[in-house]
Amino acid sequence: MTKFKTNRKITQVECPWLEEAIEAGQIVFEYSGHTYDCVSPSGIPVTFAPNQTPFFEIPADALTKI
Repeated sequence: MTKFKTNRKITQVECPWLEEAIEAGQIVFEYSGHTYDCVSPSGIPVTFAPNQTPFFEIPADALTKI
């Protein structure tokens, strides 16, 4: 399980599938379940709790591994 921290604010303008903006400094966890090929090559599937659903995509350049 990889743990990340967002390094910038991620808005719904950038990621319209998000329910709300994600602030810089938010901790997220890489989702290791099946993503049904719906995550782009520039994104990483994540969740707010380890291996919980639903997962959502965040741009890889918005994440710092911790």
